[in-house]
Amino acid sequence: QECTGIWDEIQALVTSEVLQIDRDGTVVLRQDWQDNVGASILLDGHEKGWFKEHDPGNSFCLHEDMRTLVPDIWTRRDNGWAFADNKPEEGVEFNENEYLDIKREYIRDYGSHFDQIDGVGRFGGATE
Repeated sequence: QECTGIWDEIQALVTSEVLQIDRDGTVVLRQDWQDNVGASILLDGHEKGWFKEHDPGNSFCLHEDMRTLVPDIWTRRDNGWAFADNKPEEGVEFNENEYLDIKREYIRDYGSHFDQIDGVGRFGGATE
């Protein structure tokens, strides 16, 4: 069975060790969540303007800790993302071009997967 929507996102963030689910079922940020944020959160957040520097009024209703992720914890460099306290010569944790290649491949595969679902794949004359 496939997960969809917000539950799929929560599961991915739990697996990535950004979130945890408490005994009572409450979803919370892990204590060390900042270290486990992936390139997708950083790049999507930057692209969509989630962080405090681009959204001072918090129109996305994000938790304050998430909004200060950039630039307090992570910083954007010419070729990717690095921890803010790392020196430039230490390089980056996430190379932006590598991530964008992975994202393009995922989007292509995701679209192909749903095109194969009964009915959708035949829309517009596609064959099985």
